[in-house]
Amino acid sequence: MKKLAIALTNLLFIFTSAYAQDKTINYPTGELYVGEVKNDKPEGNGTMTYTDNAKYSGQWKAGIINGKGAYLEANGNRYDGTWLEAKKHGKGTMKWADGSIYTGQWQYDNMEGKGTMTWITGEVYKGMWRLGKKEGMGSIVWKTGDTYKGGWKEDEHEGTGTYKWANGDTYKGDWHKGKFNGFGTMKYTNGTVEAGLWENGRYKGK
Repeated sequence: MKKLAIALTNLLFIFTSAYAQDKTINYPTGELYVGEVKNDKPEGNGTMTYTDNAKYSGQWKAGIINGKGAYLEANGNRYDGTWLEAKKHGKGTMKWADGSIYTGQWQYDNMEGKGTMTWITGEVYKGMWRLGKKEGMGSIVWKTGDTYKGGWKEDEHEGTGTYKWANGDTYKGDWHKGKFNGFGTMKYTNGTVEAGLWENGRYKGK
């Protein structure tokens, strides 16, 4: 019976050593970790406080941020979402200290895929992103009431799209580097219509 008890105790020790346990780690560089640990590394759920007062609370794997968690920067910026190898990856929401908010897809710390950005200045963009810039199909509404819906490339109107001014004027057609380029139609509220070829934002004629 005594041997069985000793065997069970040893088995329990091996089992608990192999799986995450709550622990506090004070790193020589000044960081403080409180949470689950496996093999002396953060594993599972835990909170890391960094030397600049930034803080991460969430999931870890083998000492690296992985899974779901929230990171609060010292300047007030905050990201809530999924992580892959300590990078924003998957779906998440970034709230900047100035009040701007992005909710959508991420890839290796960049806004990538489908997402919505609301700036403190009042603009709202909904659409595709690539490497942190508007790229693909998307629409934006400015505080002035102007709107654009169509193609984007590196934060500029590109391809085909429609721009509507708050006063009712509308351009529908081709774009290149943020300007009317190619074939398009401009309709003014006074009834004037310019349809044909455009170059660098200027009407060249039919």
